[in-house]
Amino acid sequence: MGAVDRELIAWLAGELREVFKTEVSVLPAIPIPRDCYSRRGQYNSSCIISKLRVAEKTLAVTSEDLYAKGLNFVFGEAELGGLKAIVSYHRLKFGADRERLKERLLKEAVHELGHVFGLTHCRSKGCVMNFSNSVFEVDLKSSRFCTLCSLKLKNRR
Repeated sequence: MGAVDRELIAWLAGELREVFKTEVSVLPAIPIPRDCYSRRGQYNSSCIISKLRVAEKTLAVTSEDLYAKGLNFVFGEAELGGLKAIVSYHRLKFGADRERLKERLLKEAVHELGHVFGLTHCRSKGCVMNFSNSVFEVDLKSSRFCTLCSLKLKNRR
């Protein structure tokens, strides 16, 4: 959504194919709904998700800064057990070279898609479904599901 790094998106699609063992399509970029922009200089992720019209599981990716009600910022948001998720790499870029940015984006994309598949936050420190409130916390976790979350995911597909 909006102006994105096409090379980064293509790379992410390939990685998501491997993680979820499914076909992944990259759709043409679409504009972010203007009415989701706040005078605080960020886009409301819940607003964006509510305006996405999709028929299958979809991850929107943006370079814009996102927030959700009650939070200063979010890396992403998803409909738990639904069809839609969004992830932003705006804050994931902080202090990161290209490879670190890719790592962080993959982790957050997998995390948000995990929610779409019905997974909730996990207490296992290394699990991709562990909640991250900072890029430091993103860096600490894996891009993979723990054994329990993998089992839950397998049973929900």
